[in-house]
Amino acid sequence: MEYIAKLTKLKGKELSFESLEDINVERLKTVFGTSDNVEGLITFKDKRALSDRQRKLYRALLNNIYEWSGEPTDFLHEWFKEEYFLDKGEKISTANHSTNSKSDMNELLDIVIDFIFEWNVPFKKGYELLPKNESWYLYQCCKHRKCAICGKKSDIHHEEGLVGMGNNRGAYNHLDSKFISLCREHHVIRHTMTWKEFEELYKVQPIKLDDKTLIRLNLMSVKQVREIKENENGTTTD
Repeated sequence: MEYIAKLTKLKGKELSFESLEDINVERLKTVFGTSDNVEGLITFKDKRALSDRQRKLYRALLNNIYEWSGEPTDFLHEWFKEEYFLDKGEKISTANHSTNSKSDMNELLDIVIDFIFEWNVPFKKGYELLPKNESWYLYQCCKHRKCAICGKKSDIHHEEGLVGMGNNRGAYNHLDSKFISLCREHHVIRHTMTWKEFEELYKVQPIKLDDKTLIRLNLMSVKQVREIKENENGTTTD
């Protein structure tokens, strides 16, 4: 269930929002059993107009897909716009007069990059334009095990460097950890320098992964995630 709201107060970790639409409380109770203590995901939207850099990246990625598939870029453009509409329930325009925001365009790019990773489409020049310092891109690299630096097949690198060095992988709480997807070559390079040096050189940074992604990548099991959350909430399961 998604609702649009405006941030009205921010103090440390305490946030207050004013909903811009009516919330169906009864549906909340039906889905969650209560309207109290419901967890949600907060997304801050960048309402600035989409940029020429985003358009340039979008066109480059469509050209990559065209060279791989043979489908005309006009067809691909309309197809991805339809995918966006089916996912978001609203239309998007990349034209110069577009009223869509940078966040909207990032969501469209997310769909395109997801397609490219899923089908192993060669990046070529489009890869050089990817915003490697943005979390949505870094997430896709982890999700599809693609190197965040070169796009090659990769493994998930644990920021703290603890896993695989005498630690129990199954017992480690990855919900509090940060990750980055690196191929073997860049993984080796990473260990020749500090994290700060590595981040400054390649303009990338590790990110946290949600529980569903950790499970999907076999970094944690459903049981491990459930037990950690139950311990945090002070509950137990028979």
